[in-house]
Amino acid sequence: PLHGRLFMQWLHHAYPRECPYPHLSGTSRPATPEQWSRETGLQIDADAATMRWHISEAEAAGRAQQVNSSTAAAVEELPWSAEEELFVSRPVALDEMGDGGKGQMASAGRGIMMIALACSMSLTL
Repeated sequence: PLHGRLFMQWLHHAYPRECPYPHLSGTSRPATPEQWSRETGLQIDADAATMRWHISEAEAAGRAQQVNSSTAAAVEELPWSAEEELFVSRPVALDEMGDGGKGQMASAGRGIMMIALACSMSLTL
């Protein structure tokens, strides 16, 4: 199904910057950077020394991968979970909303106004 978690997971692997990873319901708790900072007590921004450390670690990992790939074929697997969840939202019925049919009256009124508008425009031509 197009509205399922597996399709969204495939989209994330095909377009990782545009499509977020679809976590299973109840397994993650999204937070803004400010909320995360308040909860953990850590800074949101990294200082220059921390950034240089991450760059040197990435370069070292890249060199290690080149050495390993020359000796054996490196197979990089994508993280994939086969649990499926369908994301379906059903509209609330008018009777369940408890508006006593006011939504139907408003819809009929808009339809009549559109017909009146079309008639008035055709008369001016």
